[in-house]
Amino acid sequence: MREKRFIKFASVEYDGQLYMTPQDFLDSVVESEPRPRLKRRVLSDKELEVMGNAIPSLRHGSPHMFRGLRDKGKMNLN
Repeated sequence: MREKRFIKFASVEYDGQLYMTPQDFLDSVVESEPRPRLKRRVLSDKELEVMGNAIPSLRHGSPHMFRGLRDKGKMNLN
């Protein structure tokens, strides 16, 4: 069940692997259905690098981290 929900809400793909953005994760917890979209965004190496640089360290995290990152991060199911 969790895997199906993850696949349903994951909006980005890199190297054939599906990922959720922080916004996708929040939507999957709060909403019953994902936001309408035409297709998943396929990330380039550069976009992935930029996302990695935008994620704050655990020390600098905040209770609003997921809201602040929106689509500037990625999570996988594993």
